[in-house]
Amino acid sequence: MGGAVALSYLHRMPHIDLAAQIAPTLRIVSRTGLPALVLLMLIGVVGALNHLDLAVLTRDLAALGHVPPYYGGISNLGILCWAMTAALCCFTGLAVSGDARTFLLGGAALSAFLCMDDLFMFHEGVFWPLFGIPQKVTYAAYMAIVALHIFRCRKYVLGGNWGPLVVALGLMGSSAAIDVIFSYMPPEITATFYEDSFKFVGITVWLGYFWSECRRALDRELAHAAA
Repeated sequence: MGGAVALSYLHRMPHIDLAAQIAPTLRIVSRTGLPALVLLMLIGVVGALNHLDLAVLTRDLAALGHVPPYYGGISNLGILCWAMTAALCCFTGLAVSGDARTFLLGGAALSAFLCMDDLFMFHEGVFWPLFGIPQKVTYAAYMAIVALHIFRCRKYVLGGNWGPLVVALGLMGSSAAIDVIFSYMPPEITATFYEDSFKFVGITVWLGYFWSECRRALDRELAHAAA
């Protein structure tokens, strides 16, 4: 009886066309896995030529630093929020048109860059040591770019719920201000926890704001399509 049930279940299964999977699989793998493989091969060659330990590029920071995995947990959550915002805005921006497309794709680019900045510490580990650009100049440049994007899309922004955007920018601006102010203080006086707390809450509100804007853009696009 059990065999009959199994055969009945197999007959109800849809036909699986393995040959039809070859082309889309090759297309997706060539666009994602192949670039990753090329990058790893280049890193391997450079590492071999310079006798570098490639494990420092592939292992987790907690494992490399021999610290508990929760170290830097809030920072990592903030990076995930940046990445979520970038992905959400990119996906939605490509699905809509007009001002919404411009605003959301710009938001995706900004979020992706700020995610990379947090992940690889551009503002303090790259721009200052390599190019001599002070952190306060970097912060000012970031704020100017964000302000320019908002000003460019001001009509669209003002047509939605822009209050959370103001809150997010205010929190992240306060974090940057705390960092700059305390850089002039004696080293024994720190405010790292407060600086990072303002920043983390600001990032979460930034994510919430763009989540709301993506819904608004999709609702508007669907309404136009149905009209």
